[in-house]
Amino acid sequence: MSNDKNIQQSKTKWPYYVMATSLVFIGILLLLLPANFFDSGESVCLSQQLLGKDCIGCGLTKATMHLIHGDWREAVYHNSLSLLSTPTLAVVGSYLIYYCYQKIVKS
Repeated sequence: MSNDKNIQQSKTKWPYYVMATSLVFIGILLLLLPANFFDSGESVCLSQQLLGKDCIGCGLTKATMHLIHGDWREAVYHNSLSLLSTPTLAVVGSYLIYYCYQKIVKS
């Protein structure tokens, strides 16, 4: 009976393993990519594509990459909102990893 319970518990843990592993992998990947990785290429913003105007989020990916690599000036040039969004993203990502870890350990 307890073996069945262990099997059931291990089946419910896999989403947490996947989420935590994915978040860590994405974080490491963004650190390993060069800061200017997203600087070239066509914009995927619908506002730019349809209206030809920048939206509030335009340049946020570029700015975040530059901010992660310590290039503050270039980050602010692309989108000054990155000074708020990047730390928020880091806190939320860290919390999600911690949450997954707690679910894995306590289950």
